[in-house]
Amino acid sequence: MLVRDVLKVKGNEAVSVRPNTTIAALSRLLTERNLGVVVVSGENSQLAGIISERDIIRGLGNHEAKSAAMTADALMTRDVVTCRIEDSLDEVLELMNRRRVRHLPVMDGSKLGGFITMGDVLKYLWQEAKLEDTACQAYVAGVGYH
Repeated sequence: MLVRDVLKVKGNEAVSVRPNTTIAALSRLLTERNLGVVVVSGENSQLAGIISERDIIRGLGNHEAKSAAMTADALMTRDVVTCRIEDSLDEVLELMNRRRVRHLPVMDGSKLGGFITMGDVLKYLWQEAKLEDTACQAYVAGVGYH
């Protein structure tokens, strides 16, 4: 099972904002679109960073009310951990656990190919496990034991 398989099911949309987007505007966008993270795109739509709910909470903790007027580039994560569209879900889950991240931009070559979350990976693996369990039960029921 590959990252590509998950993106086929969930879609490959990756919402992005400019570095000068205010945290107040960004928070509204996250709320309206029910998102946990967005890409911060610099010049030529290059990946400059990502900003998540967690980054915004840290900003509130450090800067209090002033954080609403700050911009995405002030609070974003610059050292972005990414995965590749051809990575296995086992590799991605291990990477997320090792680097302690819940959201990964997916690179398709040099382009952003979407986003994958820990929830996406776990949901996909759980659904696959259910299908395997159902297939095993049908096989056992069909073969029978005497």
